[in-house]
Amino acid sequence: MDLDAGGKRILVRDMKNPGDKIGNNVWCDLPDEALAIIGAMPRLSDRIFPYSTDAISAAFTRACHLLAIEDLRFHDLQYPS
Repeated sequence: MDLDAGGKRILVRDMKNPGDKIGNNVWCDLPDEALAIIGAMPRLSDRIFPYSTDAISAAFTRACHLLAIEDLRFHDLQYPS
């Protein structure tokens, strides 16, 4: 399960790290607002967001097409470091 037993942290699998290529699973604390959203979601799987990267990419592409948004990639939305 991606939420710890205490229900206050989430496991981020394979977090990007320039120094390490694999095995970068990191536990991150969540604010109460995020925990409330997770608690309100239907539990369909052991994972909080049971979607593959391909499914997310395809949904984003469909949404951009539907909204007539050109030249925007999912990667463009990442938070600048």
